[in-house]
Amino acid sequence: MSKFLISNYHFCCLKNYSRIDIFIRQQIPHYSRSFLQKNILQLSVNHRSQKISHPLKKGDEIKFCLKESVTKPPHPLYQKIITVYEDEEIIVFNKPAGILSHPKNENTFNNDSIAEYIQNKISKQNWSVPKYRWGIVHRLDRETSGLMICTKNNLALEKLKEQFQNRNVIKKYFALVNGNVVQGSGEINKKIGKDPRYPMKKKVTPHGKDAITFYKVVERFNDFTLVDINLLTGRTHQIRVHFFDFNHFVIGDKFYGKGNYENLFLCCYFLEFQHPLNNKTLSFQIAMPDFFEEKIKKLNNNLN
Repeated sequence: MSKFLISNYHFCCLKNYSRIDIFIRQQIPHYSRSFLQKNILQLSVNHRSQKISHPLKKGDEIKFCLKESVTKPPHPLYQKIITVYEDEEIIVFNKPAGILSHPKNENTFNNDSIAEYIQNKISKQNWSVPKYRWGIVHRLDRETSGLMICTKNNLALEKLKEQFQNRNVIKKYFALVNGNVVQGSGEINKKIGKDPRYPMKKKVTPHGKDAITFYKVVERFNDFTLVDINLLTGRTHQIRVHFFDFNHFVIGDKFYGKGNYENLFLCCYFLEFQHPLNNKTLSFQIAMPDFFEEKIKKLNNNLN
């Protein structure tokens, strides 16, 4: 059961505002307006109860309580997060499978995400994103392992987000997929959007967003293929959806795949981008996680 802390706030308005929630958002910038609208209690203006949409005038006295979640103990997998690179502006992590990139929603903090892990490393400033996304430039699915960039300040965040939006970041993955991928290399250029039947899933659809995946076969086994993937875009579940549609689902994918595997065999092993301040090209490469390497060794042994 979730536990909450009720905090008391008291402010004096120094100018006119069209709505109370706009004013409060400026006073507590680490919370989004939607979070405040859901979690503000006992709101009063000049000692009279008011709605969150009430306008404010200069000199108004605002009091309210805010329901905030109590931090839970750190996730055990935090101990397996490896810092690959760190300076005054950015951090590059090797994220283990099983950890979220950021909390599922803005008002639930369970100490089980990269966003929460880096809170003591990043500067406390007026971020351009809600608290649950502070420092998060891009994300990896919970069960996907590998390289992930975070920032320590808002300027670095905005510049790196721009690189991702302009498709200037090189992102490479290893994936073990089902069956024999006959073509040695290729491009999957199919739009991805929401699956109306399953809210948590994505699907290939002509009404979705552009999604481009390049792949190259690294090694073939009896019933599996190891592929090297270069993502040009970064849609949610892109690799998993594209290869599912390609009839070669990623092994261990509980959403789009089949079979009982403890791990998802998908790892971001290479990142290259420009440092957000000095524009220096940074490249990072890591080995497959242990469970991935062990699986490949077993498959190779079965070939002999």
